[in-house]
Amino acid sequence: IVASPSVAPTIRDSLSASLTPELGSQGLFYEKIVPGRGTGLISNRTFTKGDLILTSTPLFMIQERAIRDMSKADRLLLQKLSISALPTKSRGLFCSLAAHFGGDTIEDVLLTNGFSATFSESREGFGIVVPEAARLNHDCRPNVSIRGLLISFKGNFV
Repeated sequence: IVASPSVAPTIRDSLSASLTPELGSQGLFYEKIVPGRGTGLISNRTFTKGDLILTSTPLFMIQERAIRDMSKADRLLLQKLSISALPTKSRGLFCSLAAHFGGDTIEDVLLTNGFSATFSESREGFGIVVPEAARLNHDCRPNVSIRGLLISFKGNFV
């Protein structure tokens, strides 16, 4: 979690209160190389409105306001240091995600796979990376929503 000192405690407390066992995704998906799209999660069933698709803890969270006024060099260094501090397995999972825009590799992975989210009563905006959710095929008119750490389904999905 990369956040300002004033926001970090509320995010920590919010995450601690909402962490649940990672359930809802076991056996529902399998990974497959999708031509022209990279690795994707393919559903083993049809979801209907209101179904829980998966629960997962973000691998990386960065407060948007905290980095907004940083120089590009400082922002890239902070992102690099943050990813290098992840446990080996988590860092490998992050580095295995797709990168489509070019430029700095870590920022490219963040931009390609990141979601915007708010947590707790602070309503601070965060860029988050949830690898499992990043591998779900999606478009610019999403029919799922992120609730806390839960991704819940709001439409038909096959």
